[in-house]
Amino acid sequence: MGIVLIVAAVVALVAWVILPMMPFTQDNRTIDGWFQPLFCGADETFSREQYRFVGPRITDRFGVRAACINSQSEARDVSGPWTLLTIGAAGVPFVIGVLLLIVGFSGSKATVPIVLPGETGPGETYNERVEALYAKLKSGKITQQEYNQRLNEIYKALK
Repeated sequence: MGIVLIVAAVVALVAWVILPMMPFTQDNRTIDGWFQPLFCGADETFSREQYRFVGPRITDRFGVRAACINSQSEARDVSGPWTLLTIGAAGVPFVIGVLLLIVGFSGSKATVPIVLPGETGPGETYNERVEALYAKLKSGKITQQEYNQRLNEIYKALK
């Protein structure tokens, strides 16, 4: 489950941040259509303005300003809400996924030792349990079929 959340977070990050910032998506109305209902009212249009940084160490760094433009051509900046929604859509699932992986709830199942009637508790080692079971078989307290069944249960408890 943790891996699924991390993958979902990466997909959300690509869809919400990486693609909208890439120069080849500047005039892509499909991408703008994703954000229109989330940030803009009925009489507004979503608009992205991409820009490029040129710094001393990094030659190409891209950014984007997001705004909703109303019928009077007035722009309302929605970059802040976009950032918060990105943190929610990508950051939260990523952190939860990592925590699930760390804690170990990503699909692993805990094993519970089986204590069979007439045996002592789970503190015995595997060898002690098998030897005790074999002694019961040799003394006639259990049949070969019961021995095989209990031996399989001991093997299963180890996994």
